Amino acid sequence: MLDQTDLSIPSLESPRPWEDVTSMFHFLILGTRSVAVSFEGAIEWQNGEYSS
Repeated sequence: MLDQTDLSIPSLESPRPWEDVTSMFHFLILGTRSVAVSFEGAIEWQNGEYSS
């Protein structure tokens, strides 16, 4: 039973378990940043369309 639980959680045995968490946070930050940039671009494009 103990061997199965150890195999089910390999992240605890990894030398750097925080790398996966930090990489996931970086991915989320980059994703939200890209979405925010595209959203701002769309707003600027609409403003340009309305002003012209």
